[in-house]
Amino acid sequence: MFEHQFKVQVTGNEILVESVEIVDSNEITLKKGEQKNLNVKVLPENATNQKVTWSSGNPQVATVSDQGRLTAIDRGETTITVTSANGKIATCKVIVSDFEISDLGAKINLEEAKKGYMTLVMSKDVDKLNIQMLADDPFIWIDLNNDGEKQKTEEFNSQMITLKKKYEHTAKIITIYGKVTKLDVEKNRKIRSIDIRKNSSISWLLCSENDLTSLIMDKNNNFNLKDVEIRMNSLSEQQMSHILSELPNKNGQKGKILLYDLQPKAKERNKTNLEQKLITQAKDKNWNLDYINKDGYRQSL
Repeated sequence: MFEHQFKVQVTGNEILVESVEIVDSNEITLKKGEQKNLNVKVLPENATNQKVTWSSGNPQVATVSDQGRLTAIDRGETTITVTSANGKIATCKVIVSDFEISDLGAKINLEEAKKGYMTLVMSKDVDKLNIQMLADDPFIWIDLNNDGEKQKTEEFNSQMITLKKKYEHTAKIITIYGKVTKLDVEKNRKIRSIDIRKNSSISWLLCSENDLTSLIMDKNNNFNLKDVEIRMNSLSEQQMSHILSELPNKNGQKGKILLYDLQPKAKERNKTNLEQKLITQAKDKNWNLDYINKDGYRQSL
């Protein structure tokens, strides 16, 4: 049996606070405009003065009220601090994103999702999609009608991993279940959004030449990611910034990402005016940031 032990300081009849704790989480992710109530535990519970003060390291990213009401203001990261009357502190990290953190309306099969999954949003309900995948296990399937149930036609043939296979989908939202290590959906020109946060196995993500307006990633869960290609899409400055900030740290082997294509024939729609701070941070995480120059050659930023 584990027991908390406290050395209670008593000054006269006053019992002093020994520690404070934000009980919600050490890290909180919100979308812009979202709010959340933060809860604090003061120990010992019979401390005389239970009053605490809340503060935000960057109120332009997130604010916090005297009662611990957290409000996401704009994209970025900040630290929320709670301080007791006698100076004991606790902190939590807050990350604010520009987009809805969700499963994009997918009907998720919770049992199948335990191995990991990815969600794609298409521009049409009924259409064909070319996919090439590599996987760590043979139990991959693609929910092509967004009903959360596996049909025979939705099973992935592991003998065809070197070829692109054409699938017909009957829903705008497609979910790929299982430990997929490589996803190649280049040149479909019809994918609007990809969410890979729930697939910790993915190493290669090739999604150039589509109509992507969002690619949702999580550096803490997508730690195996090492090769990404996103050129010739429709990614905003905010989305490009999100992608750079969510690249995982690569120790030893470098990661590489192909961001955009400056050839006139490419008609690139991705925003190319990236913040130097984010470029530097990505390079510090051991990533090569590349683009195709006007002459058609791959070049590093």
